Amino acid sequence: MLINKTRSAVIYLYKILYRHLRVFLYPVLTTLYRNFYNTCPEFVLSSLEIANSNNREDFNTIIRIIDKIENFNGNIIECGTYQGDSLI
Repeated sequence: MLINKTRSAVIYLYKILYRHLRVFLYPVLTTLYRNFYNTCPEFVLSSLEIANSNNREDFNTIIRIIDKIENFNGNIIECGTYQGDSLI
């Protein structure tokens, strides 16, 4: 019982700390992403809630579809979501 209360307290404090730190870190992380988007570390993408093939399996499906298209000249933006998942 005590372990559950302690765990709940730690999770609560983590959420509060994260919420307050994010206000200060967000401008720094967005600048880092804009300047180094090709080599941006995973924690930056996760903190900014930017999905990629490392943290979203459905992106691998989109990548496979794009790779099969011959003579593809253009950009693809995946912006459709349903309950946090990509629409395919």
